[in-house]
Amino acid sequence: MKHPKPGVDYDSTSTEDIVYYALNLKNSTLRKELDISENTKFERRGKGGFGEAVEYYFFGYTPNSRNEPDFAEADLELKVTPLKVNSSGKLIPKERLVITMINYMEVIHEKFESSTLLHKVKKILLMHYLHDSEANPFDYEFKIIHLWEVPKEDYPTIKADWQIIVDKVRQGLAHELSGSDTDYLEACTKSSDSSKRRKQPCSPIPAKPRAFALKASYVSTIVNKALDAQPITRDSSQSGFSLEQLVKAKIAPFVGATDREISERLGVEYGAGNKNLWIKLTYCMLGIRNNRASEFMKANVTVRAIRQETDGSITESMSLTPFEFNELVCEEWENSSLCSYLEETRFLFVVFAFDGSDYRLKGCTFWNMPAKLLDSSVKAGWEAIRAATIAGIKFTSSTDRNGKVLYENSLPKKADNPVIHIRPHAKLSAYRFADGREVGNVQRDASELPDGQWMTKQSFWLNNNFVSSQIEALGL
Repeated sequence: MKHPKPGVDYDSTSTEDIVYYALNLKNSTLRKELDISENTKFERRGKGGFGEAVEYYFFGYTPNSRNEPDFAEADLELKVTPLKVNSSGKLIPKERLVITMINYMEVIHEKFESSTLLHKVKKILLMHYLHDSEANPFDYEFKIIHLWEVPKEDYPTIKADWQIIVDKVRQGLAHELSGSDTDYLEACTKSSDSSKRRKQPCSPIPAKPRAFALKASYVSTIVNKALDAQPITRDSSQSGFSLEQLVKAKIAPFVGATDREISERLGVEYGAGNKNLWIKLTYCMLGIRNNRASEFMKANVTVRAIRQETDGSITESMSLTPFEFNELVCEEWENSSLCSYLEETRFLFVVFAFDGSDYRLKGCTFWNMPAKLLDSSVKAGWEAIRAATIAGIKFTSSTDRNGKVLYENSLPKKADNPVIHIRPHAKLSAYRFADGREVGNVQRDASELPDGQWMTKQSFWLNNNFVSSQIEALGL
């Protein structure tokens, strides 16, 4: 089975021929196309095992770790990548698309235009298969097979992302790299053992092994070309702008105007009933009317409109991810949903400051959680909440002056951590206590605890004073 299916051949120097041959696998499997018997075991294991099997059995060449593209004569890279079915029955990428390992010692001497990364990513044969953990990999079905090249409008952003990553390595900060540093391209961890480290050239501090990868959010837009997301409008002078440059250029003409004035200019309804006014204004300033920007989806950017009071403070804390207590206690920090979310998410803060009557646009800035804080304060806060949950959450009640019963719990409070806290995710309180008493709609608004009790669904939040300090440090 080392060679391609008998009777089907391809010219390894021709991109067109390679793609045409690959299409034999669309809506099919390796077993069907290569006549593999039912009792044949799949010997190649590990994350890249199935991709190597496609290379070895279907395309007939031995997998290698060379820096050149897989089909060197055609200058074509091959990527075999899994899909999964989400809760609404839609096919979505199962993970990010890893391109190539980052060689810390060599990458600092490269220029993007001649970089190893660009050589590997500029033209890719993408083969998307439906992953099934219960099936023999020989029976994985290929759903989408197509040729992909970096879109012209994405090139400036990918180049800027590469520069951010390489600059950190040049500054001796490879150990502080994070997926949220960048928009489309990321430096993802690449080791089955989280304790492994590699030397970096400009610092004695060892760093985690990392690879250049296209974010899962970016791959989603490749898989779903027909997304209803809209691109941010560009004029001819902005064609070479990175995502950050483009957003700031689009927002700049409105800086200094009030939310009322911006609403009038853009034809957006202004009034107390428009609860999402500031987010709507942000998207409209970018030329988008449906609050779904394709660039933000590719980059996994979350937009947050921040309102400052006259003294510069921020009243509201910022919600992050909801969680289930029974899942939280089973997680380890490095693979936790909170750690993954903050490592992979970049935020666009659009800041409006109250001038006594209206909120006036101050500007915008991109932000991501600093790696030092993620591995210190945020980790400590997460661990404290997890430990309190494992120990058993205790509840007390009191009555306010209006006779309303208030419930307190023994979980860490906002004042216990400088960065994060948890607070209710549901609008209404709900509990089921050990004695069987119920408060509110438990099935709708509560989460089960490890000890069998239930309490109001919770989310992680960034402390308002922490968000304020980060915005101030960024000059807004």
